[in-house]
Amino acid sequence: MGGKLIETGLKILKSERVDWVFVLGHESYYPKLRFSPAQKQGFDPPYPFPEEFTNAWKALALTPTSINKFNRMVIPCDTFYHPRCWGE
Repeated sequence: MGGKLIETGLKILKSERVDWVFVLGHESYYPKLRFSPAQKQGFDPPYPFPEEFTNAWKALALTPTSINKFNRMVIPCDTFYHPRCWGE
């Protein structure tokens, strides 16, 4: 059920021309939905977080042409742009 909700959300985001989606989530669940480690793709989180969460920081390119399009700096919406959201 959760995977279907996420897939539907990803389709909506793609239709809205969103290039990338980032999650800080369960490290073995999100790869099932094509997410892979964000830092290995060159995307550092907005704030440092505990090392044990490194594999939980995931990214998914929704458009193939977006892979080399960005400078790799992730700035979340205001609600999540605070250290307390990143393991403070």
